Amino acid sequence: SMGITCIGLCDKDKLKFNKTKSGDLCLIIGLPMVGNEVVNNPDKALDIEDFEKLFHCDFIKEMLPVGSRGIECELNDLLKYNGLNFKYESNLSIDLKKSGGPSTSCIVTLSKDNLEEIKSIIKKPINIIGSFL
Repeated sequence: SMGITCIGLCDKDKLKFNKTKSGDLCLIIGLPMVGNEVVNNPDKALDIEDFEKLFHCDFIKEMLPVGSRGIECELNDLLKYNGLNFKYESNLSIDLKKSGGPSTSCIVTLSKDNLEEIKSIIKKPINIIGSFL
């Protein structure tokens, strides 16, 4: 696990913040895990190299690492600052309230057209959470 705080200047166009639009998909990449789950399932946890690969994908609109507050809480923040509503997938098999501990997963937003492309880049679990309205 790693935490980073940055202070400085950036190119606003390259920020993956406040860019999600109605019709976009919401994915969870990796699985939220804590404690021994992380140690016993490294193939299901995003690592720093995965985060870096995702960041460099121009088609990804936003990325939110999931920490102790869980997927649902992070998603609610994303909805609030983008001014959007959300429709959850009907057959979710992932616990939206579970702690993500040391950020072993990440919420990613993208256009539906890019779903297959992301599957070819990241070899960790990818679950569709729903779509933005």
